[in-house]
This record gives sequence, C-alpha cells and structure tokens, in this order.
Amino acid sequence: MKGLYRTYATILLLLITSFAKAQIIGVVTDAITGDTISYPSASYKGQHIAVSGDVFGKFVIEYHNGWPLTISAVGYQSKIYNLKADQHDLLHVKLKPDTKTLKEVLVKTKKKRYTRKENPAVELMKRVIAAKHKTDLSNHVQGNKSCELLMRNINGDQTIYKEIVPMILKIRESSEKH
Repeated sequence: MKGLYRTYATILLLLITSFAKAQIIGVVTDAITGDTISYPSASYKGQHIAVSGDVFGKFVIEYHNGWPLTISAVGYQSKIYNLKADQHDLLHVKLKPDTKTLKEVLVKTKKKRYTRKENPAVELMKRVIAAKHKTDLSNHVQGNKSCELLMRNINGDQTIYKEIVPMILKIRESSEKH
C-alpha cells in the first residue's frame, strides 16, 4: 500500500513540475563596486515581455529558449544574454557604469523680452475693443426717451437686461424707420 502511495506521489510531483514554466531569477550588481543595482529591467526585445527588478536588484522573468534577454538599469550599460536550455536557473549580472558627460552647460540669466507679434489673443482683443462702440447698447438708445428711461431702470439686473434688450432694439429700429 505504501508503494502505491509513493508511486502516485511521484507521478503527481512529476506532473506538477512538468507544467511549471521555467523562470530565470537574476541579481544585478555593479561591475566595479559589487553593490546591487536597484530596480533593473529585464526584457526580451521585440517580444513585448519585460519585468522590473526590486530594490535589491533581483528580478524574475519567464525563460524563452533562443530569445535574447536584455538586462538594463539607469546609468549603466545594457547587457544582452543569449541563454541556452541549461542556463535558466540563476543569473548573476554585472553591469558597467555608463559615464556620459555633458560638454557644456549654458545658463542665461536675462529673460527674452516678450513680444505680442503673431499672438492670436492680442489680435482678438484689438478687434473686440474696436467693435466696442458698435456693441454698446447705450449707443442704440440715445435719442429715444422711452429706451433711455428703461435703461436707467434696469440698473445692472441681468435677467431684466436680457429680456429688455431685444425690445429696446425693436423700438430703436421702428424709430429709425419713422
């Protein structure tokens, strides 16, 4: 009976391990200092599969036979690995620092003078100011005593103003015709 359980247990264990996907576990360190590099990236270029490592430089990614694996980190030169079938357990990656220096930095303290040329907002405001005389309601009601009286009684009440304005304009038009 014990032998039968062992056989079933062995078969079950073999099935579980055969269905499990192979993974690559890697640790990324600095090639010079030996310190771990925080948050490295591991990716299969062109395959849209990528992972980020943790603060200790460790990453875990699925193994794909024959695909080149690229390991990179900010401030370090990337490294490409072409893994074989027997190399998919633990990967120790050492990246070299990528020392790029700027040739020159220019800091200007004087601010460039603002010009209003070719600014569409300025052109629009010029047209609004020029048309202000045409849109001022008091220009339309001058000379008509009843319209002037209505305008004085409105005193800035917007609801009345919106109702009265069309009436005033009709009165103005009718007075111009006679």
